[in-house]
Amino acid sequence: LGEEVFGDAPDVVEFGKVFLDRGVELAISDAADDDIVRSFLRRVTEHRIGYLEECFRELGLPTEEARHRAILIYAAYAGTFKLLRDAPDLMPRGKDYEAYRRHLLSTFLPEDEAG
Repeated sequence: LGEEVFGDAPDVVEFGKVFLDRGVELAISDAADDDIVRSFLRRVTEHRIGYLEECFRELGLPTEEARHRAILIYAAYAGTFKLLRDAPDLMPRGKDYEAYRRHLLSTFLPEDEAG
């Protein structure tokens, strides 16, 4: 699950690629004041959180804890892309990214899955 959301340590070039890949998503998100866009974003967000919740339940977490972790990890995921856009110099790189990623995974995943 952690690999699917946070992946391996990207280098500077890959950060640019990740940002470009998510640029459309960020642009759509920025247009959330529009009723049609807001409705679309709601459905996509609900689907993504539902998928994460299902993954956590499959790991054996109770429903409520799975839901809370799904929301938390999705907020971190979405926030990471906004951080890359708004203040990319704050995002860790290289070995620092590995330490950051380990911390995220140990925070979000049940202990036996975070390794």
